[in-house]
Amino acid sequence: MVTLDDALDLAYREGIEIRYHNFSSPLVGISACSPNHSPIIGLNKSLLHNNIEHKEVLTEEIGHVYTGTGNAVPRNHYIYRDKRAVMKCEAQGLLWQAHYLIPYRELVFVMQSGKQELWELAEYFEVSHRLMWRRLKMADAAKVRHMGA
Repeated sequence: MVTLDDALDLAYREGIEIRYHNFSSPLVGISACSPNHSPIIGLNKSLLHNNIEHKEVLTEEIGHVYTGTGNAVPRNHYIYRDKRAVMKCEAQGLLWQAHYLIPYRELVFVMQSGKQELWELAEYFEVSHRLMWRRLKMADAAKVRHMGA
């Protein structure tokens, strides 16, 4: 299982600077990448009081850095193409996050050891039910769900 400390260590090893700010709701995290500078992740200070949410937001932003989608700032879009581009960037970050926090082999092992319920899996991986559900819907995890049934 990946802990918050593991994610923070990964960011440190990769040279990703993490800064905490008082963002206005609903913004909790943002990442920025530039060819001439180290990547920067900004996180809302409110995350310091919730380890699971902190880990999830941090790893989503690391996912944006890794997938090269760290500069799509969410905002109101009047052109559908722009909105779709931001949605695609968000999807890339979430995909990386889910695979990093819930690796396929570990998921198989945990499910074969008897943990089958969503809440059991979320508790084991220390993630939200929403993230666990998203991970279980992915193609590789769908195969695992049918192994134990």
